[in-house]
Amino acid sequence: MASQVYLSASIWFDSQDWEGMAAYMLAESEEERAHGLGFVDFANKRNFPIELQAIPAPVSCNEWKSPEDVWQTILELEQSNTQSLLNVAEAANECHDFAILAFLN
Repeated sequence: MASQVYLSASIWFDSQDWEGMAAYMLAESEEERAHGLGFVDFANKRNFPIELQAIPAPVSCNEWKSPEDVWQTILELEQSNTQSLLNVAEAANECHDFAILAFLN
């Protein structure tokens, strides 16, 4: 989902002729996708079952009126992602699954 939000942000910045920021957001989108693929690779190596599910569409570019609006969405996304990762780390710690903790680090 994070990759999609960054891609949406890249599209918005490109439509506003902010080429540098659009390129930055596109690179962030690619980085987030790589992180997701890292989770898939880790799960496959540990023989965890994987079932892809639908993800909600990112914020519509029409909802953003300023760069600040875009960055607010990005901030909220990063805060949510960080909390999710902390929750996974806490569960792994409680289960004494140190391989997951090492992976997350």
